[in-house]
Amino acid sequence: MSVENEMGQTPDTLPPTLTTGNLIIDLIAGCAHVDGVDLLLTKTELTMLKLFAQNEGKILSTEVIYENAWKRPMRDYKRSLQRRISDLRTKLSDGQCSHTISNVYGVGYCFKQP
Repeated sequence: MSVENEMGQTPDTLPPTLTTGNLIIDLIAGCAHVDGVDLLLTKTELTMLKLFAQNEGKILSTEVIYENAWKRPMRDYKRSLQRRISDLRTKLSDGQCSHTISNVYGVGYCFKQP
């Protein structure tokens, strides 16, 4: 499933960086910074963060997030996804990011300013 951001861009047509609030994701270097400090994300965390930033304010289903991060159908790996999102939330919070990942019960997750 291909996900477009609000400007109708697909991952192939995105600029080299994504910026939202104090978060900058460098798509070429494969890293993310908050106020200039590297968040030290894993490849999977970075992939999820890019997806969230491209869809800021939109609710993304667990299936869409999983399939974009792992490039395979979700099946029974929901707990693994929850753990990775928890780790990503912690890194964003510790880095004092202006955005957070909220759980929308029974639907999915949303990346937005609190």
